[in-house]
Amino acid sequence: FCNDLRDGVKGNVFQNDLGGFVQGKGFEESVKFGIVGAVKHPEILYNQVVYSGGPWAQEPSQSVAYVEAHDNLTIWDKLLATTDLSAQEERIEMMKLAHAIILTSQGIPFIHAGQEFARTKGGDPNSYQSSDQVNQLDWERKGEFLELYEYTKALIELRKQRPAFRLASGKEVREKLRFLKLPHPNTLGYALCSHAGGDSYETILVFFNSNSHRVAVQISSGPWEVLVNHKHVGEGSAIVEGPQIWLEKRSALVLGRR
Repeated sequence: FCNDLRDGVKGNVFQNDLGGFVQGKGFEESVKFGIVGAVKHPEILYNQVVYSGGPWAQEPSQSVAYVEAHDNLTIWDKLLATTDLSAQEERIEMMKLAHAIILTSQGIPFIHAGQEFARTKGGDPNSYQSSDQVNQLDWERKGEFLELYEYTKALIELRKQRPAFRLASGKEVREKLRFLKLPHPNTLGYALCSHAGGDSYETILVFFNSNSHRVAVQISSGPWEVLVNHKHVGEGSAIVEGPQIWLEKRSALVLGRR
């Protein structure tokens, strides 16, 4: 389990009031560490990764990409502890961004039961001996957070369809995945190149923006198919040409070029 990615995305699990990348607090190198599946990669600054001083996986399948499990706060409860209580829309955006990071990372993605509809344990960080009222799945939340549920479901389907997100070896990750230099803090971008993993897309671009405002980045000429944006997941939703594109606030953008 890649704890560097977990805490890089949402903040330290033992300090409830500290945020991570999705709250706009940085931690880009820790997120990058998880994106490559904890394998060695020349474009990661290991001295800036929160826990691991170097790679510990030989192959990406040895790393589990996650932000929430049975221990500690759920990610929804973590976001409640690190954002204004009135910021419901912003928390949903952060959840969608976190799920996009997990489900496009190399390695094995892990979604905790109920995470797809913002599971809460009422702020209980250690619920192994708590009551069913705390630990039960509240299925009414699926309706309340249907947008998040559908977005996460579509991300899972996209991952199944795109072998570029499921590279088999550390060597392939190093050869096919290249991080992009972006001019803004709290942003990340990378390219999956040369039909990575046998993907039908020659290049896939993945961007994450955790700022509270949209930012512009430059890409090579298209056409690029929009596979993921802040509202939609799936092929055929839109086409962008470049060279300038916009990353919406607290969102992911995934583009594919054949």
